[in-house]
Amino acid sequence: MSLSGPVVTAIKGAFVPGPARELAVVGYKVVVHFVLPAILILVVGGHLRGIFDAGLARRGVMIVLVLFSAVMIGLVAALNSIFEKLAATGLSNLHVVGWIVVAWAWMSVEAGFCEEFLFRGLLQSRLSAWFGSAPFAIVVMAIAFALVHVPGFYLRGGEEVARQAQTLPQIIALAVGAIGPIALMIGVLWHQTRSFLLVVLVHGAIDAMPAVDRMMRTWS
Repeated sequence: MSLSGPVVTAIKGAFVPGPARELAVVGYKVVVHFVLPAILILVVGGHLRGIFDAGLARRGVMIVLVLFSAVMIGLVAALNSIFEKLAATGLSNLHVVGWIVVAWAWMSVEAGFCEEFLFRGLLQSRLSAWFGSAPFAIVVMAIAFALVHVPGFYLRGGEEVARQAQTLPQIIALAVGAIGPIALMIGVLWHQTRSFLLVVLVHGAIDAMPAVDRMMRTWS
């Protein structure tokens, strides 16, 4: 949940749980994170060339995509006991894998596409060009990416975020400590590969497993 978290919460409150609410949230994020920044860049004479290169034909990109996505899905699931929860549903392994793929695809759009376009495709790339330092841009955007999640975390509060993060300073520390390294990893992947599809899908893989239950309740 990023800086737009409070607005997303308001949108969710305006809809009953279901497909309409999910589509409304995705639509809002696409407008805020992609449409408006893209229009602004074009209006001031910039361009979007090179951002959307899938890059899958470049050496090592497919291997990195498969490896990082599998590790992120497995790690997040293990840390949150999600595999055990899915096993308790009584679904077949094939159905479980299907719902994981659905959640991965959905979160690759909702979180991956929207956030990676803004933070890596636009901001990190331009910071790197302006200051002539890719490491500087990666670190700055990792910190910024972590900090924009703070308002959403803070408004959720308490155990909805983490038992050890109750106050604003604690939530800031949690965001930087937990999200910052992930953002650093994605920033490095973007800088090294310039594969937009890679960072989108890896981001989606990170967010996929916590969304599986939501996808099952929404679309089944």
